[in-house]
Amino acid sequence: MDIFLTGGTGFIGSYLVEQLMKDGHNLTCLIRPTSDIKRLVELGIDMIEGSVTDIESMRNAMKDVDMVMHFAAMYEIGKVDEKQMYNANVVGTQNVFDLLQELEVPKSVYCSTEEALGHQDKVMTETSEHPGKFLSYYEETKHLAHKLWQQCCAEGLDTITVMPCGVIAQEILNLLVNL
Repeated sequence: MDIFLTGGTGFIGSYLVEQLMKDGHNLTCLIRPTSDIKRLVELGIDMIEGSVTDIESMRNAMKDVDMVMHFAAMYEIGKVDEKQMYNANVVGTQNVFDLLQELEVPKSVYCSTEEALGHQDKVMTETSEHPGKFLSYYEETKHLAHKLWQQCCAEGLDTITVMPCGVIAQEILNLLVNL
């Protein structure tokens, strides 16, 4: 299968890249000029330089693929560049969704996060409503992107959405184990 992937150098995406290659897929990753691409080079991954915030940088690479997997996001806690985070997480997601529809890509996977639903003391699903209090700007931007996803699905976008949780804790654990 020919797959276009955003976020292939990120924490989750880097594991996904390895598995997709093991499974024999043809993979093209969108990479920013500042991305650490050593692992992608080692794996022989095709790369295209660009950004989810630049719709034109993705257009040709998304043409005629069997699937698009959108895993790119900006994650930071504490003081953040809100404009940059909004552009990456909200505008970038809208750009990917727009191209999915325009280019009629047959399959797609969108990586959201459980944080898009807020912190609640109940079992949640992708249709759960956010309680309205945001604990971080990351949570707010991922919530806004999640609302875009819901709107696109209502308009006919057929996509699988994953909403991982606890990724940061796992990343910290991996760092500590490797000290």
